[in-house]
Amino acid sequence: MKKPQLGTKTDAKSAASDIQGNNGNEEQRKALLSFVKTMTFLAGISVFVIRVVMDYLIHYNTALLANARRVEYAFFFFWAAGLAACAALKLSLGRGSALSRLGGLLKRKIRVEYVLLLGILIWGILSCVSMSTAYKGDFVTANRYAMEDMAICILVFFPMGFLFEGEAYKKILVSCLRLMIAVTTVLMIAVIWNVFRSNVVRLPEGLVIMRDGEMLEISSNRNTVAAYAAFTAFLCPVLMLSTARKWEKALYVFAFIVHWVIQCLTQSATGLIVGSLTGGLMTAFFLMERGEKVPFRRRLFTAVICGTAVMVLLWMSRKWIFRLYQICIGASVDSLRNMSSNNTFSGRLTIWRAAVRAIFGYNGNKTTFRNAMFGYTFAGVPSIIKILCGLEMYTHNEYMEVGAAMGIPALLAYIAFSVVMGMRCAGIALSHRGGVKLKERFIPILVLSLVVGNLTEAMLMGYGFMTSCFFFLMCGWCSRRSRDLGKLFLPWKTSAPPENIESTALQKGDQTSLSVDTLSERD
Repeated sequence: MKKPQLGTKTDAKSAASDIQGNNGNEEQRKALLSFVKTMTFLAGISVFVIRVVMDYLIHYNTALLANARRVEYAFFFFWAAGLAACAALKLSLGRGSALSRLGGLLKRKIRVEYVLLLGILIWGILSCVSMSTAYKGDFVTANRYAMEDMAICILVFFPMGFLFEGEAYKKILVSCLRLMIAVTTVLMIAVIWNVFRSNVVRLPEGLVIMRDGEMLEISSNRNTVAAYAAFTAFLCPVLMLSTARKWEKALYVFAFIVHWVIQCLTQSATGLIVGSLTGGLMTAFFLMERGEKVPFRRRLFTAVICGTAVMVLLWMSRKWIFRLYQICIGASVDSLRNMSSNNTFSGRLTIWRAAVRAIFGYNGNKTTFRNAMFGYTFAGVPSIIKILCGLEMYTHNEYMEVGAAMGIPALLAYIAFSVVMGMRCAGIALSHRGGVKLKERFIPILVLSLVVGNLTEAMLMGYGFMTSCFFFLMCGWCSRRSRDLGKLFLPWKTSAPPENIESTALQKGDQTSLSVDTLSERD
C-alpha cells in the first residue's frame, strides 16, 4: 500500500504560481491606488482654483458664474468619487478579513478633530433649514456661498492634508504652494505700485484700496487680507528650507518682503497679532534648533522675547512704510489712525457684547431656544448685531461668529477642535521624535498663529476663503504628523524635556526603525 503524498512538484509549482499571481495582483492594485490618489489630489486642487476664479467673477463677470459653479461641482464629484475609490482599493490590500481591514482603516484615518468638523458642517446646514422654517425666508440660498466654502475646507482640504502622504503628493503640494506665492507676489507688486500712485486697486478676499481725499482709504475686510498676507509671508521660510537652490531662496526672501509691505499697508490689528506671534515663534525655534534638548521654559522665554522683538519691528515697519506713502503722495495727514470707529478695540467690545447675547438666543425681544441651538446663520449675523447694538457688522471673533451663526453646539465643537489642534500642533513643534525638521515645526506655528489671530477677527469658517483653505490644509497635515509621532502637547508634563524615543529604543537593543518613513509604511 502506497503512502499518501503530502506534496508533489506539481503542487509546489501551482502554489508558487498562486503566490506570484497574488503578488502581481497586489502590485497592480497599489499602482492603481497611486494613480487614483494623484487624480483625486488634482481634483481637490482644481476645486480651490475654480472657487478663487469664481470669487473674481462675482465682481467682474457674473454671466460666467453659473458655468463656473457647474465645473466646480463636477470636480467636487470627482474628488468624492476618488476618495471612495481610494477607500475601496485600501480595503482590497492587506491581510485578514474585510471587516478587520475596515476597522484598521477607520482607526488610522478617522480623527476626533475631523469628526468635530463634520459635525459643525452638518449643524450649519441644519441652522440654515431651521432659520428658513422659523422666519419664512430662504436662508439656505442666502448662506449658500458661505456653506460651500466651509464644505470645501472641511471635505476637501483637511482630508487632503491628512490622507495624501508620500513624497509624490508632497511635491505636488509644494508646487501648488509655490505657484500660489508666485501669483500673489505678482499681484501684490501691482497693488503696491497702484497704491503709491493713488489708483483704485482690488486685492484678494475682496479688499479695495483707494485714495479718498488725502486719506488712504481701505474698505471691505482689511483684517482678512492682513492675516492672509502675514500667513503667506511666513509660508516663504517654510518653502525656503525645502530647497537648496540659492536663487529660489532669494525669490522667497523677496516674496516675504512684498507680503510684509502689504500687511503693513492694511494697518490691521489682526495682522499685527498673526505676524508677531508667527514671526516670534519661528525666530525662537530657528535660534534654538541646533541646541540639544531645550527645556520648555527656556523655549517659552525665548519665544516671548523674539515675539516682542518682531512686534516692535512690525510696528515700526508700518510707520516707515506709511511715512514713505505720505512723502510719495505729498500728504501730511495721520494715516496711522483707524479707518472707522468699529475697527477700534472699543468698537469690538460693543460688537462682542451684542454677539454674546445673540449666542444665547436673544433676538431683541426675547430669548429663544431655537436661536440658542441653531443660531442666526452667517448671513443673519450682521442683522442681529445691528438690532442689538446698532452696528451692522459680523462679530470680529471667530468663536463668537460660529456661536452666533450656528448655535451653542457648533461653538462647543469648534472650541474642542481648536483645543485638539492646538495640542497636536504644540506636540509637533516641541517634539524630539521622528527627526522633526525645522520647516515642519514652522507649519504648526502658522496654524496656532491663525487660531490666536481669530480672537479679534473671523476669517476661517464663514469668511476669508483663501486663508481658510490653506489653514485647514495645514491642520490636516498637522493631524497626520501628530499621528506619526504619537505625541500631544500636555502642559502638565513639560517639567522635563521630551524623551528621544529613537535613542531609547537603541539602548534597549530594539532594532526597529522609528523613522517617519517606517511609520508611514506601517499604515
